[in-house]
Amino acid sequence: MKEMYSPAILASYATFKELYNEGKYRSPYQILAEFIKYIVLTENTYSFSLVKMKQDLKRVFGFELPTAVIKTAVKGIDGITRETATSGYVVNNKQLIKNAEFASLRRETEVENLELSKLLLDYAHEHHSDQYIQEDALVQDFIAYLIDENSNTKNHDLISEFILKNSDDVRIQESIESIRQGAVLYIGLNYNISETGSLGKDLTLYLDTEILFDLVGYNGISRGQTL
Repeated sequence: MKEMYSPAILASYATFKELYNEGKYRSPYQILAEFIKYIVLTENTYSFSLVKMKQDLKRVFGFELPTAVIKTAVKGIDGITRETATSGYVVNNKQLIKNAEFASLRRETEVENLELSKLLLDYAHEHHSDQYIQEDALVQDFIAYLIDENSNTKNHDLISEFILKNSDDVRIQESIESIRQGAVLYIGLNYNISETGSLGKDLTLYLDTEILFDLVGYNGISRGQTL
């Protein structure tokens, strides 16, 4: 069965990468914690379970993450404590620090990626007017393509053509690259090898050096020593 993606996932990937670029987070889990805090604060959450947070992350950001990953991210959030009796989590809003920059960045990436999707759709209608363009399916295939260029989708050639035609458009290329790099970071969280024993399917990921070091746990001083 073909995997279905939430349209929100493009902005989420881009947000993930932009937060990573700030250089103040020591791991992807700390970045994920910002997404969790955003949900807790914007929805006035006073308590939650890991299952509920898993559902909320999918609903708001399009993330599909193992509860073990969410649990690790929540551990590092000041103002959220675990209740031993219920295994749930209680929120102390006075201790939880709002990240205004996250909300602003999220809005920016949403606007940018809505525009990117619109440019693709406009291109398809203009240059392939002889074909029936199913817009939702095209956007789904676009997301799949950005995650894996070798994805076998109906609109693969059209999407490749769109990207090639806009190869000199810096804004479009930067948006695409931000999504791709954010997807790499997300995939690094999403595949919990210790639980499954294997990835379950083959992945071909093209990582820049900085991201590769973070995914294997090197950062800061240890990264410098390794290099």
